[in-house]
Amino acid sequence: MSTIVSLAMLDPQASSNKPRLLDVTASSPHKIIPSLSYQQGGKPRIKSRLEPFMRSNVNYRYLCNEYDAMRLGFGFYHCYSTMGQGKKAARNGPAPAKPSSSIVLISPQNEVLLLRRTATSSAFPDAYVFPGGNLSKFHEPGTTTEMEGDCPEFRMAAIRETFEESGILLAVDAANQKQLLDLSDTDRNLGRKKVHSNEIKFDDWLASTGGVPDTGNLLACTRWITPTLMARRFNTQMYIYLLPLEAKADSVKHVPTSDGGVEHTEAVFAPPREWLRRVRLGEIVLFPPQIYLLSLVADHLQPEPDAGPRDLLAARESLVSYLKTTPEDGVPWADKVITPEVTALSDDVDSESAVVWRGKVVLSLAKPKGVTDKFVLVDFQRGGPMHGEVATRDEVLRRPAIKEKL
Repeated sequence: MSTIVSLAMLDPQASSNKPRLLDVTASSPHKIIPSLSYQQGGKPRIKSRLEPFMRSNVNYRYLCNEYDAMRLGFGFYHCYSTMGQGKKAARNGPAPAKPSSSIVLISPQNEVLLLRRTATSSAFPDAYVFPGGNLSKFHEPGTTTEMEGDCPEFRMAAIRETFEESGILLAVDAANQKQLLDLSDTDRNLGRKKVHSNEIKFDDWLASTGGVPDTGNLLACTRWITPTLMARRFNTQMYIYLLPLEAKADSVKHVPTSDGGVEHTEAVFAPPREWLRRVRLGEIVLFPPQIYLLSLVADHLQPEPDAGPRDLLAARESLVSYLKTTPEDGVPWADKVITPEVTALSDDVDSESAVVWRGKVVLSLAKPKGVTDKFVLVDFQRGGPMHGEVATRDEVLRRPAIKEKL
């Protein structure tokens, strides 16, 4: 099967006030690559960087000028090459997506927990992520690569990984399942180390403390599958968990800590809009699932410093009510499955809008059973996706340079 590569480039001879698109289409990469292998500083800047991912059996559409074509070819490829993307993935076919789960953890102050991955991590280095990770056959014996959708194994792994990575234990007293399990700092840290090193099964350790995992209060909210061109792929079930409002903010149970630099260097609660502000400004690296889910949560949780219990509760009720509704596309939030897909590269000539839109890849979230009215826009750079944001379909379609390509 040949790769179909279609690019729409701004005509460099056209007036800057009236940009004209040039369409270039090729059925095989070697025909399109030379047209982009122009000289910069005496050296070809794009051929070797675009070629690997253009060889995968995926259709791509880009909208860019010559400079952004070069930058996209470098940034997009390098960002994902850290996860093993490239010729190997194309040659061997799609890698199986490892089952994993993750939690958007909401604090008693309606803030969201993010962990900063180590710079040497094999997946998502230096990025801020939700707590979570791969299912383990040691801890979750029923794990298979064919797992799809919400199930007990996904839920157990989400709680276990959150405990291992942040020290926050989402478990309740077996005798009184309305109250979170209260352990001493010493017992909690010792259990965290033993579970993380596979010295003891998570459910066995938890049972020894008189607790059970609070899986019933996990709200399933979308499943994300890594695109098939990637060599390292994940099938990640996402959950939302709201820590009790009546819990004390400074309780040791709810103060996140890193795992000592094994996988993470920071563990921080912050308002969802603060995380989104930081990624827009390029202060942190966030991948599309985090960007989209933070935006979804931020539409309901906007904690103010002086917000009282009634305000916090009303915001939570708004979020939970929204997640329990079925969107117009007919797919409940718990059943949505999203594989981000490159759609186009925005290139506005207007200088003011260029600060927000220029050079950003437009990612569709619609397939296979995802979100049809929102897009994630990111600038893929050497260190990962930067300046990410969420835009509605109407906002994107109002951009004349993109409208014809969507």
